[in-house]
Amino acid sequence: MVKSNKKKKTPSPKATVRTRATKRVLARPVFGRDSTYVEKVLSMWSDPCRADLVHPPYEGTDAGYLVRTVDIYQPGAVPTTTGATTGDFYLSWSPWNYGAGTGYVYGGNSAGLTFTLANDRGPGNFILTGVVDTYRPVGACLEWVPTDQVLSRSGTVSMGYVPSVPNPATEITTIGNILPMCQQTVTNGFDKEYSINWLPSMNDERFTTTAGAVGGVGTVFCALQGVQLSNTSVSGSRVGYGGFFRVTTIWEWTPQFSNGIQVDPRTPSGWSAAEIMARAGDIKKLLFSTHNMASAFTTAMRFAGRRNRPSPNFLN
Repeated sequence: MVKSNKKKKTPSPKATVRTRATKRVLARPVFGRDSTYVEKVLSMWSDPCRADLVHPPYEGTDAGYLVRTVDIYQPGAVPTTTGATTGDFYLSWSPWNYGAGTGYVYGGNSAGLTFTLANDRGPGNFILTGVVDTYRPVGACLEWVPTDQVLSRSGTVSMGYVPSVPNPATEITTIGNILPMCQQTVTNGFDKEYSINWLPSMNDERFTTTAGAVGGVGTVFCALQGVQLSNTSVSGSRVGYGGFFRVTTIWEWTPQFSNGIQVDPRTPSGWSAAEIMARAGDIKKLLFSTHNMASAFTTAMRFAGRRNRPSPNFLN
């Protein structure tokens, strides 16, 4: 058998395919910024009546002690118009102005008639005692609580928030002047919640004294239109607006130096109030929501972790 001189062809090595290593992309942490702190602040702003107290995300190293107060504000004297069965009433709450005696601004009359606004300190609470030197509001809620029988209730409840604007007392003479400023209107007596949450403005971040001057600060207000006037069981005369206002406020305060109590400076949280509010998306979710924003933020954070990317609504 004749051997072939043809060399066998050596197999060429298999081509190697190079794959680029993929990197796991995670949201970059920011030094000093704690997402759990954001959750606590959102919870406090959206549910100031029940949420845990937490120091506010205000600028600087200012610090104080935290306290929650509850005021019951009864609407003023009922209108004396003969035969009137319904009335209008307005109440606003500017917590920063509390010490100046203009925290509460109010007024009312028989339905559809003009009225003159007045202001006072309301029922008074801990902030106005001699223990407190300076204070600033951290969170608050204004609620209308109807007390008449459901079937006898009438009218509407409108609520609104004005940031960094002094209360235009000289411009409000009827309930119709107020309604365009409200962000929500509901029927009186047939809805479960009649509340609006207060939010801080830039001026609210400053400490003020218990006799501080009026400033352009965050204000919440309620306008009752055509609300039934209550009767007495004996004479049948009209004696009230068929309900009361409950005002819950969270304060940060510093004691008088004469008390010998020192307040240490606090390390800033790394978050600003504006940054945390932005996580809510529509600001009305904070104004009219109760204990929902914190859980929404937590859900968004977990979603961002599963997808290995920041959530567009809640993270940078």
